[in-house]
Amino acid sequence: MKTEGFIKAGSFRKFKYILLLLFFVFFDVSAYEANASVTLGGGWKSDVDPSFSFRSASDIFNRSATRSSATMLFSFEAGVQSEKESGFAFDLFLNGLISLQSVSNSVLDSGIEGGYIQLVNKNNIIAFIAGINNSSCDYRSMKSLYVDPYIAFSYLYAPDEIYAIFLRTGLSYYFSTSSLVEYLTGPSLFLEGGARFNFNENAALDVFAGSSATFFKDQFISYNRYEDVYYGELSIEGRYFSLYSGMNLFWEISSFSFPVSLKYIFSRSFDYDTHKIVYWSDVSIPSTIYEKVRIDSTIEFSAKISYDINDNFSILAGYFLHKTFSNVGDDFGDYADYSRLAHTVSVEVSYEY
Repeated sequence: MKTEGFIKAGSFRKFKYILLLLFFVFFDVSAYEANASVTLGGGWKSDVDPSFSFRSASDIFNRSATRSSATMLFSFEAGVQSEKESGFAFDLFLNGLISLQSVSNSVLDSGIEGGYIQLVNKNNIIAFIAGINNSSCDYRSMKSLYVDPYIAFSYLYAPDEIYAIFLRTGLSYYFSTSSLVEYLTGPSLFLEGGARFNFNENAALDVFAGSSATFFKDQFISYNRYEDVYYGELSIEGRYFSLYSGMNLFWEISSFSFPVSLKYIFSRSFDYDTHKIVYWSDVSIPSTIYEKVRIDSTIEFSAKISYDINDNFSILAGYFLHKTFSNVGDDFGDYADYSRLAHTVSVEVSYEY
């Protein structure tokens, strides 16, 4: 089903309220603890175009147009979890970025999930989680881009306080809700493993690696280039796989904390993208077909510094780097340029309850 505008606010909110109602009706609330956080801030981003996040031809021939902008940031997260070693957990979140230069390039992500955490014994924990995410853009009319319900299974082995090993796997299904990313329909599955090392009470290191396979619809696009006296036909492969690895480092000194993360992602389409260029008959130039398997390499790096004013309030300053190297954009026959570089700096105030 394809709709324009935000996912019908009534249905999505009603879904959340029903889950909350069921939770409080069927479970002993006194056995659960609640938490919530609100973050507000601002910053600057060198490329606020949300389309670079998608494997889409919506920016055909828009090879180098980037928009930098001052930004406003906000987020909200809340959850409840059993105080016992085993029990139910429930979380919801809302993350937004408003571009002050171009409101149409603002984004809003929201989600809700719940599941059951089971302590098998003192060293082994398993969890079953189900949820749904929604991604939207353009605050002028709040257009929903897609929703992706998912299920996941996690396993944690923690023999002592020095290290722990985890394994996660899951399946999601994307439903496009906008003609901008109509191809964003299909299943995606992932498998991930990693370990956490605790150096002392103030420092921890997470390392992880994983893979995913996504099976979106193929894109078929026709266009005219009158100034160049030809027209084109595109067939863009929607199926691809990704391999990734990374690390998260957390270090705390007194009231200051320093989280740092680094991630590398390699993605490759399962089949060729085909770009056929046909010149007008009076030009006397034969048609040409270009074929290429899309390959992307992405590096993501973030570093933050946080200062705890008290038990509830904190101030955060951070930097985030997103760099994609793509082979689509190197040659004349490429329909777009997917090599991107985005810098983001931010200052935020957070309240946690």
